[in-house]
Amino acid sequence: MNQNQIHVAAECLNLDLESAASRAYDVRDGIIRVSSDIRGVGTVLVGPDLSVLFFASSVSLDEALDVWDTGRRTAIESFAALRAPGSTTNREEWL
Repeated sequence: MNQNQIHVAAECLNLDLESAASRAYDVRDGIIRVSSDIRGVGTVLVGPDLSVLFFASSVSLDEALDVWDTGRRTAIESFAALRAPGSTTNREEWL
């Protein structure tokens, strides 16, 4: 797990870095899992290449990893609805 992965997860789930770090777990092969702090929002997998897969709380980790293994990913732009209006979070700032 690295700080860039935590930054991506924080951006996607609209978490502060400390919350994202405390909710981050290594899964396998450099992939981390971070769940939202809001019940029912869901979880993201973040790969070592910073690609992301969102999955709903009703989906098991094993099912999400099966989808990950197919190469499917979620576009970062898809998470804009979770960000507060006027947010200036910019992924380029920390890459």
